[in-house]
Amino acid sequence: MPARKALHVLVADDVPANLVVARALLESAGHSAHCVADGALALDALAEPPGGRPFDVVLMDVMMPGMDGLEATRRIRALPGPAARVPVLAVTASAFAEDVATCREAGMDAHLAKPIEREALIAALARLTGDARPAPEAPEAAGFADLPLLSRPPGAALVVPGLDPEAARSLAGEFIREMREAADQLRATAPMPADHMIPSAHRLAGAAATLGATRLATAARQLQGEARQMTPEAAQALRAAVLAVAAETVAALTPEGSAGPEGDTVRVAAA
Repeated sequence: MPARKALHVLVADDVPANLVVARALLESAGHSAHCVADGALALDALAEPPGGRPFDVVLMDVMMPGMDGLEATRRIRALPGPAARVPVLAVTASAFAEDVATCREAGMDAHLAKPIEREALIAALARLTGDARPAPEAPEAAGFADLPLLSRPPGAALVVPGLDPEAARSLAGEFIREMREAADQLRATAPMPADHMIPSAHRLAGAAATLGATRLATAARQLQGEARQMTPEAAQALRAAVLAVAAETVAALTPEGSAGPEGDTVRVAAA
């Protein structure tokens, strides 16, 4: 269903595939999108909007290298004039209460968990811009051991309105490569300090959730949210469990014999 009010949305995310998904979702809802790769570029775009058209909303990834979404939002709130008051919608794989509170403290107006669901995005944008309509409630977090590996069949693991099946298949390969790279980072050293696990767990959670990899997304979120509070032994054990789920997930989403991140033949397509 098209949006009732067309918005000009600034999207900041360091993962190119996430930008493709965000643009497709926004444009399918009648909005326009300008995409940037980090917080510093988002600040530049707000200070001098391309084409001179101010942005109505910022869709801001929280964890990005360089200037992250939290620092970018703090700086947005210090800008002169109307740009300082632009609504900022935090987008992150983290859905823990403390993460939401941190986003609010930085000046963000609302929080949207990855993967971005089209109707939830439309509802959040409507609330932030005065075109309100009911929003779906966020599901409660659950343990991961008994969750299904995939919430959708591999053949329908990526469904993005506005993308044809071949484009969705290619994009799914990007998310699988993102999962592989994040898992490689997570296993790079053993033992690994908790602070070093969190960025890789964040990457895993985002890519897995987008592909409907329910067990991996939940496990990675648990590692991201709890690693610092765990004993070192417990954190290492959870890291190993996440890596095992990651390997099982990649195997389920790629055919037998897939050779690696540069040679994935993806068994996924748009519905």
